[in-house]
Amino acid sequence: MHRIRSCDRRVRVWLAVLFAMGAALIGAVWASPNVEALQFPMPSLDELSVRADIVFVGTVTGRTAEGEADRRYTFRVDIPIKGGLDRKSEMTALVPREDGQGELDKGSTYLVLLRRTEVGGHAIAGGSLGCIKLKNGRAESSYFSQEEVDRYLARYGLKVKTIYERLVPEDGPSARRPTVREATKPAVLWSGGLALAVLLSWLFTRAIRRRRYRA
Repeated sequence: MHRIRSCDRRVRVWLAVLFAMGAALIGAVWASPNVEALQFPMPSLDELSVRADIVFVGTVTGRTAEGEADRRYTFRVDIPIKGGLDRKSEMTALVPREDGQGELDKGSTYLVLLRRTEVGGHAIAGGSLGCIKLKNGRAESSYFSQEEVDRYLARYGLKVKTIYERLVPEDGPSARRPTVREATKPAVLWSGGLALAVLLSWLFTRAIRRRRYRA
């Protein structure tokens, strides 16, 4: 009888220990993201923009170098936002490799936030946070929502949906060819007819003068 009671106590103790360990493990898993968020709060897009030295909407033109911890990309500045850049100028920046991030697509458009490095170059601000892909009227980001990106761009009169239209150059009046309807307007026809009449009268007068001179 005594052995049975001691065995029951051991089982209860082991069950209590296992229950405590399970509760501690579940609590640690639940608290880990909260603790990480408290220790390393993710900045908003506005805060990241304040920390950045250069902000622009640009297109990736190529990758110039690749290291173990980062990659170096070249951007064409399409829409300058901050930093006094000229349109169509080029910028080179380091893009870190973080959790599978850091791979940019050549020819794609990005909202780029850069910071100056100690060695004199530029790197993406906030690690991989400061490079947001803009595609098909959407902002593709694992950190910032579509609404946050739209609010930020709206301050500069931009929208993700209309950025593509801004990047496509419009033909000026001198470069555009007139349509058939424009070329056959009454005013155009009258002007052409008047010029033709003046030319014919000049040729007719010249022919008469030559005939008189020969006679």
